[in-house]
Amino acid sequence: MTITEEGLLAYRFDPIAFRVSARDAILYGLGLGLGADPTDARQLRHVYEAGLVPYPTMPVVLGSPGMWFGKAGLDARKVLHGAQALEVLSPLPMETNLVATNAVSDLVDRGPDKGAVVEVTRRIDTADGQPVARVVSTYMCMGDGGFGGTRSRAAGAPPARPDRAPDATARIATLPQAALIYRLNGDMNPLHADPAMAARLGFDRPILHGLCTLGHATRALLGETADGEASRLRALSARMSRPVYPGETLEIALWRAGGQVLFEASAVERGVTVLSGGQLQLEGTA
Repeated sequence: MTITEEGLLAYRFDPIAFRVSARDAILYGLGLGLGADPTDARQLRHVYEAGLVPYPTMPVVLGSPGMWFGKAGLDARKVLHGAQALEVLSPLPMETNLVATNAVSDLVDRGPDKGAVVEVTRRIDTADGQPVARVVSTYMCMGDGGFGGTRSRAAGAPPARPDRAPDATARIATLPQAALIYRLNGDMNPLHADPAMAARLGFDRPILHGLCTLGHATRALLGETADGEASRLRALSARMSRPVYPGETLEIALWRAGGQVLFEASAVERGVTVLSGGQLQLEGTA
């Protein structure tokens, strides 16, 4: 099937109704390694039902339309999750009726050799219309360029990394079994669990979900900039440059720039950048 700009921008997703249970929230927190220190109250509040608060990055795994690419005419075999953004509009409520509304919000034709960029924006609201989160996922569709579409993105590029040493760095370890836990949030792609599948796709072993990498980096950033108070998170975005192998350690370099924090992350063991163009916004900054 050949895609067209008009057709893909008009593609319609069904609204997705759901609720977040305590089990859901705990499972998500465990996938990010929260609870590694069982005496740290700031971690425990996200993985223990007494006073449970869902970790604020959880909306990135909620209300996803799943593997919709083939239905829209895209080559699903050649789709990569390239970037992610999140805006926290209100605390995520548990045991509450929620609705996710997805829409293709941007499309760029990079040419037959470079593929297409497809952006999907998801709004999560309570059933009575109160906004909870805005989630923007950017996909690199490597088999779909050259259809004659627009060649520039509506959204501008993220700020360039400052030309100076980082203002601070932080490290956080990922668990060897992190991908096996995180996939239970909904992304059951065998690439994250099956060594044979990973090998067929050119990886030494199963890789970590990009959203799990981003969640770990957010934990480290909040520890460095907000004393671990996750409730201060207001917005987050980053490009997923390369995959992480479960068990690797992330090093996050950050720069304070006006009212936001710019960051990038690398896998210490391999010395490669895994997140780039990162931006973090906290409550109380402008």
